[in-house]
Amino acid sequence: MPELFLVSTLAGLATGLGGLIACFIRKPQPFLVAIFLGFAAGVMVAVTGFDLIPSALFLGGAGRTGLGVALGLFILWLLDKIIPHHGTNGDEGRYSPERWKKIGIFIAAGIALHNFPEGLAIGAGYFAAESLGTVIALAIAFHNVPEGMATALPLRLGGMSVGGIVLVTSLAGYVTPLGTYLGTILYGISEYFISFSLAFAGGAMLYIVGDELLPSCNRYHKIFGYLGILVGFAVTMLVSL
Repeated sequence: MPELFLVSTLAGLATGLGGLIACFIRKPQPFLVAIFLGFAAGVMVAVTGFDLIPSALFLGGAGRTGLGVALGLFILWLLDKIIPHHGTNGDEGRYSPERWKKIGIFIAAGIALHNFPEGLAIGAGYFAAESLGTVIALAIAFHNVPEGMATALPLRLGGMSVGGIVLVTSLAGYVTPLGTYLGTILYGISEYFISFSLAFAGGAMLYIVGDELLPSCNRYHKIFGYLGILVGFAVTMLVSL
């Protein structure tokens, strides 16, 4: 059991490693910004469509899944209204630092929500077979690095310090071992809780993609944004095989 939580923690903190790597990109060009945001969108769409929602349907049925998705959409909509929205800074329509920070926080929130059910999956895998939980954790670590990079870039454009970026991305990843702990406890008690968590994360991520990531890709470089979406989608599918 301790080995499982160690592996799960390392998998989650891989997000912070990705954030640290992104901090060394000196001057992000518009096409690079679009690629990273598109990559984050592609990852979220693939995870939601081929992992979160099908798993939620399998474990809890259409009713609980629909409720979880709706609540995820609503909570992120509410956060969108609460977090200040400052638009652009007048520089060729580019976003202001405050707007970039908001986008970064939204991506971090989406990844954290995604990492929680991933942690549940690690715990559930361990519940079924110890080796399965470890394999799932390693797969999660592999794709958490680019997720951390996609989170860090908007935060950096918003003027956040390296320490702040690493802290935010690491906290988003640290949700993984929390989910693992709960997964080992709750999987044998109720599959419905896991189903609702998966659906909630899916709804939240869909809101982030539609409200923030896709519009930002179109603003900075539509073609490279679409390329980032395809790459993020493909990488996620390969990791999930």
